[in-house]
Amino acid sequence: MMGLVGAITVLPRSQRQSVKADVDVMLTMQQWWWEAEGALVNPFGNDGHFGWFTINGRTGEASGGPIDIAAGDLVRLRLYNAGQGVHAMHLHGHDQFRVAKNGHAVPVVRQTTQSISPGDFFLVEFVARPGNWLFHCHFPHHTANRMLSGWRGSPVGMSRIFHTAGAPPVPPEYFSDNYYLPPPGVPPR
Repeated sequence: MMGLVGAITVLPRSQRQSVKADVDVMLTMQQWWWEAEGALVNPFGNDGHFGWFTINGRTGEASGGPIDIAAGDLVRLRLYNAGQGVHAMHLHGHDQFRVAKNGHAVPVVRQTTQSISPGDFFLVEFVARPGNWLFHCHFPHHTANRMLSGWRGSPVGMSRIFHTAGAPPVPPEYFSDNYYLPPPGVPPR
C-alpha cells in the first residue's frame, strides 16, 4: 500500500478470447488519507476513514481528460480493487455485462452497477452509445473527496468520463482542481 500498484494482464494459452474488444481499459480503485500538499500519504486511513478515492491513482478532475471511444465500440473494463473498501462501480447510460471474476469466465450477467470487494478483479463490457458518460463509484463520499465538488458540482473522486467521438467535448474545466467547492456552510480550505 505504500508503493506502486498496477496490473499485468496475462491471458492463458488454453483460453482464447472469442471477442476482441475495441477499447480495453484497466481501472484500479484505491483510497487514501492525505492532509495537505507535501504531507505524507497514509494508505491505511485516519482512524479507518479515507478522504481520497482514486482510479489509477488519480481523482476524476486529475485524470487528464476523458477516455475516448466511438459509438458501437465494444469497451472492456478491467476493474481491480487494490484498496480496503467496497466500491459500487456504475456507468451512466449503459448496462454493463460482467463476463469474468478473478480471472475466471462467469455466465454473462447484465447489470447497471458492479460491486467490487477488496482484492477482487472483474471484467465488464459495454457497447458504447453516443454521448459523454460518467463512470463512478455509487457511494457519494467516494466521488466527493473530503466533501469537495468540482466545476459546476462535478465529482472529484473515484470517477472517469467516457467520451464518444462526435459528442460535444467535455469542458476542460471539468478536469481542473481550480473549481473545488466545499459543501454549503463549510469554509474553503
